[in-house]
Amino acid sequence: MYLLPVTTYFDYVQAGKRWTKWTGGTILLSFLLGSSQSQNVKTGQISVSPRVEIRADGLAREVSTFQSDPADILRKAGVGLGPNDIVSIAENTIEVIRVEEKLTLIDTDLPFSTETRVDAKLRPGASKVLEPGSGGIRREIVKVTLAGGKEVGRETVFSQIVKEPVNKVVANNPVRSSNKTAVARGQALPADLKANAEMTFEATAYTYTGHNTATGQPPRVGLVAVDPRVIPLGTKMYIEGYGFAVAADTGGAIKGRIVDVFFETVRECLVWGRRKVKIYILRP
Repeated sequence: MYLLPVTTYFDYVQAGKRWTKWTGGTILLSFLLGSSQSQNVKTGQISVSPRVEIRADGLAREVSTFQSDPADILRKAGVGLGPNDIVSIAENTIEVIRVEEKLTLIDTDLPFSTETRVDAKLRPGASKVLEPGSGGIRREIVKVTLAGGKEVGRETVFSQIVKEPVNKVVANNPVRSSNKTAVARGQALPADLKANAEMTFEATAYTYTGHNTATGQPPRVGLVAVDPRVIPLGTKMYIEGYGFAVAADTGGAIKGRIVDVFFETVRECLVWGRRKVKIYILRP
């Protein structure tokens, strides 16, 4: 009778201890020793069953299995996998992360621009809206990818402007040529106007900021920013080189004898620059 060497037997025992959790070292040793339990293994009747936890679709459950392939374990447990699903394995836990792709329709507003036209028929400092303007609409179809119910990515698959923006058109007459001539002759105030007071100010210029004035009115030609401690809001005035104006706004940099006059475009503001002007406070 041939006896197994001690060292070899020890090696088998060590191998049994390192055997995978799915079968267990007891099965290997009993099979080598020829016990009755080894016959059960051969015929598939062994009662030793590893426990595996499956987490999917918000539920967790334990199953007994002899399988070592996670896909086979999930299939036997009745858990289906989508083409993009992710399977995460950690020790005796198999987690299925559902990956879903869906299409979403998104409409985005497109802003309109403002076009300015000079109309000499208007009184100096007056303006008139010829076209109110309207925004456009951009329509997009976006593919949103969700993993475990959380958004992990998005991609625009279609984009089209379904409505073009229409520009706002404003006519104004910030400065009449006749006013310039009168100022050049030293007659800053038209003869038909009466003033309560005359003051010298430093005048700067501003254009659209995206906000209404301090009095709640949308900015337009003829509305100017002042220091209300010097000129009360609502005061009507005549500014040499600019025309008729109303004190309707304030500003952090407008302190003392500084007035900020409004123009429709940045170019007009740059042409105006920073200058000394006479301001005539008109009688009510």
